[in-house]
Amino acid sequence: MKRRPAVCRGRPSASKGSSPKADRDEASIRRLAATVAHEINNPLTSLLLAAEKLAGDPSLEQEVLHEVQSIREAAFRIRNIVEKLQKVRADRAKEYLPGIQMLDVNGES
Repeated sequence: MKRRPAVCRGRPSASKGSSPKADRDEASIRRLAATVAHEINNPLTSLLLAAEKLAGDPSLEQEVLHEVQSIREAAFRIRNIVEKLQKVRADRAKEYLPGIQMLDVNGES
């Protein structure tokens, strides 16, 4: 039985006239992004819920509340990066270090 390529809802496939390799690369990136989103968002939600609960505890000292706020900010940053990752295209890359490319999750390239 022939395998069908993965489909990512809401995203067009690679541009018309693109090579089969480019289409495969983009499909692979979409599958990876979906996997990362699922695997990270589940524990991240637990972290955020726990941090929200702690933030509402009036018995905690200010220093602890400050640390809880830092945890919340970092968790929201991770969530934002995961959302951006789901929008990345295979042809958007930027130089990370000399000779090393990385996907441009901010769309700056």
